[in-house]
Amino acid sequence: MVLRDRTTGGEFAVVNHHLVPSIETKGRPDPQGPTRVKLAVQQLDAAASLTDQLGGANVAITSDWNIDARKDARVKDPRFPYVRLAKSGLYSNWRALGYPKGGTHDKTRLIDAVFSTTRTLAPVSQRILKHSIERGDRFYGSDHSPALATLSNRATSSQPQP
Repeated sequence: MVLRDRTTGGEFAVVNHHLVPSIETKGRPDPQGPTRVKLAVQQLDAAASLTDQLGGANVAITSDWNIDARKDARVKDPRFPYVRLAKSGLYSNWRALGYPKGGTHDKTRLIDAVFSTTRTLAPVSQRILKHSIERGDRFYGSDHSPALATLSNRATSSQPQP
């Protein structure tokens, strides 16, 4: 879906994505689920391909990646988002603004994020919305907390971390 910013007139594409579950163990592809990992790689390739087809346009991909962002950044497996999406100029809000103490899943795993073409559509703020399964608080039927990132198509000092 292509949207237009009412203030700046800038256009951007928004894609919602959800990788198959049970694909990652400690930042590495789960050896118990090679078929699932293969499907997830195909999903990531499709997201990257779409971004490449848009030829440098402003792109934001919101997703439950089912891969812990901190561990992905440490391991840097070429099949997973940290490396694979960076090849298409996409970086997560966590990578650009810093990793929080908590997580979006089980309070420790950071599996939700917004990836964007930070060169042109950069995150300027981020947070994890509060969620407690114990209290019955559920966001749209999810079993974990959503990540919220504010993006700007104006010039910013936000730069992805190496």
